[in-house]
Amino acid sequence: MILGNALNGFAISFIFVPLPAEIIDAVKEKEGITEDNEQLSDFAAGIFNSSYGIGCLIAPIMGGFFNDHYGFRITCDIFAFSSLIFGFIYLFVNVIPYMTAKMEK
Repeated sequence: MILGNALNGFAISFIFVPLPAEIIDAVKEKEGITEDNEQLSDFAAGIFNSSYGIGCLIAPIMGGFFNDHYGFRITCDIFAFSSLIFGFIYLFVNVIPYMTAKMEK
């Protein structure tokens, strides 16, 4: 149980810390915006908070399902490893290509 919670906390930091800035950069790139403005920050905050809210709605339902079928310890491990996997996907799909493209320029 302790290992699962520790891995979960570690993996979540890879997702929550860079996400608002990544949303702003993605919107700026897609819409061709060159400067930061209040509307852009509001849009990024809205996307971030609505995604977080949907996760807070779905995660307890999934957690209850896994807890009923597999037990608490396995449920914590499932959520920890899934968070870790999503963190690595984000790292390899977004962060590393962005950094290599930036270094090439």
